[in-house]
Amino acid sequence: MNTKIRKSITISEDVFNRINNYAKSKNESFSAFLCNTAITEIERQEEMSLCDYIIENCEFVSDEEQEEFEKLNLDFSDEGEEIWLDELLQS
Repeated sequence: MNTKIRKSITISEDVFNRINNYAKSKNESFSAFLCNTAITEIERQEEMSLCDYIIENCEFVSDEEQEEFEKLNLDFSDEGEEIWLDELLQS
């Protein structure tokens, strides 16, 4: 059985009213809405691929930085090989 706990948060009245009004429009309590929204976001982030994570959280390099990469003449046609973290740590 899941034991319920009570926690206190501090937010502005405007934020509370905005969240509470939205929760009510979805027939949810303020607490239920916060819990459900938090769990949904946690699951979304945990299932996100590395590529999606990078796109969502990282900026593109500057033009100057891109020029530096291009000067390296990297060969991107080689697909390389997949390695496990354990292999990397053991070497």
